Amino acid sequence: MATDVHAREQRLRKQAELQSLYLNLANLRKQEASYIEASAGMPDLLVHQINELRQEINGVENELLGLNDESIQVPARQFYREAVEAELAGDTEKAIKLYKNAAHYNHPDAGAAIRSVRYARKLIKNRAGSSGKTWTPADSASQTRNRVLIGLAGLLILVLAAIFLISGQLFSPPPEAVSAEPGPTPTPPAVILIIPATATPPPPPPPPTLTPTPLPPHTPPPPPPPPSPPTPPPPPT
Repeated sequence: MATDVHAREQRLRKQAELQSLYLNLANLRKQEASYIEASAGMPDLLVHQINELRQEINGVENELLGLNDESIQVPARQFYREAVEAELAGDTEKAIKLYKNAAHYNHPDAGAAIRSVRYARKLIKNRAGSSGKTWTPADSASQTRNRVLIGLAGLLILVLAAIFLISGQLFSPPPEAVSAEPGPTPTPPAVILIIPATATPPPPPPPPTLTPTPLPPHTPPPPPPPPSPPTPPPPPT
């Protein structure tokens, strides 16, 4: 009895998970329809998300079949799964035919899948006419996968570099503690001046400067005084 209750609870959880996955797939199909209406190229990220979500749905349905869940329509699921494989392989004609068979059994994603494959086939013809190169959804998924791998490789390199830096800091010797107290001021070495025994003779004094003494100007001698008149003789007595 307890086993039946546990199995029933597990089936209910898986059914709820499956409904949530189909709801997410329907939202992605709405985004896809907006690109189709605008006749625009389909983003690789959107195609990758749709393919991943369909893989998750397939896994949950396998679990429900293992739990003997009768809500899974085996024919619809079988046609849909084979159609997905044909779509990824690039066989659009076979994919459309199988999706139509799945739609006959009311598969929830069959109609949107037919619209998507037809639009992809139209893009293939347009690109083949312009560049001569055939493009398939498998090529888009491969390109997206390569980008994801490149991103993961870059992330791994960054993580390894961070680990290397952190380990280098952990195992490096701690820096010497610098004392906050000022140490004694070093005494500069004494400078000893050695004077040789033989003193350098002083330089000779400069020669005396001879300044010529100017001669006084030549003055002529004064003229002789005039002769004095003769003295008259005294009168007779």
